[in-house]
Amino acid sequence: MKFLENWAIIEKLLFFGLIPGILGAVYLIPQPIKDAHFILNRINFSLESLFLTNYVHSEFSHFLGNLVVYLIVIYLIMSLEKDKTKFYKITSLIFLLLPIILSAFTFKFLPQIAQSQGFSGIVAALIGYLAYALLTFLKIKWDIKVNKYFVYLIIMINLLIAFKSYAIPFWVLAILAMLGLILLYANSLGLHQLIKTLIEKAATMGSKPLQFGYAFIYCFFIFLFLFSLPALIEIMPQSGPVSNVLVHY
Repeated sequence: MKFLENWAIIEKLLFFGLIPGILGAVYLIPQPIKDAHFILNRINFSLESLFLTNYVHSEFSHFLGNLVVYLIVIYLIMSLEKDKTKFYKITSLIFLLLPIILSAFTFKFLPQIAQSQGFSGIVAALIGYLAYALLTFLKIKWDIKVNKYFVYLIIMINLLIAFKSYAIPFWVLAILAMLGLILLYANSLGLHQLIKTLIEKAATMGSKPLQFGYAFIYCFFIFLFLFSLPALIEIMPQSGPVSNVLVHY
C-alpha cells in the first residue's frame, strides 16, 4: 500500500516535512525571543505575535503532542479528500488566516488569559475539516446517503459528552439530547448503510490481516478525533504561558 499515492512528493513534503520542520525550528528559538515576538502577551504585546503565537511552543510535551496529532489528522484528511483545489483553499485559510482570528478572539473575549501559545487551535480546525472530508468521501466514494446533518450529529454528541462534566441545567441537556435524537433519525438511513458497508468490507479483509489491521487503526483514529472535543475543554497549566484550548471551538 503506497503512502498517499494520489498526492505528489512535493505535496507530501510540504505537509509532512516543511510544516513540522517549521514547528520544530520555532520550538528551538531561545525563550527570550519567543517571549518578545512569538507568544501572545497582553502586557508585552507585539503585532507579529497575533500570527506567530499559533506556531510556537515553550514545552516539549506541548510541541510533541500537537505535532503527533497534526501528522495523523493531516494524513487522514489527505487520504479522504479527492478535491485538491478545495483542500488547498481550506488549508490556506487554516494556516494563514485562522491564526489571526484565533488570537483576536483570545484578546477580545478571553481577558483572563494573559498569555497564550500553541498549534492546537490550527489542529482543532483540521479536525473540523476532517469531519467534512469524511462526509464527502462517504457520499461520493461509498455512495452512503449522509448529509450535512451527519456533521451536526457529531457536534451534538461531542457537546453532550462535554457538558456532562459541568453544572449544566437538566433542561438544557434534555433539549440537546432531543436534538441529538432528531439528528440521529435524520441520519438513520446513512448510518445503517455505513455500518453495513463497514461489516462487508471487514468480511472481505478477513484473510488479509495486515490490511484489516490498517483499516482498524485508521477507523479508530477517525473515531477518536471526531469525538475529541470533550478532551479539549480543560486548560492544562504549564510552567509558562497557557495553551488557549477554548479557541478550539
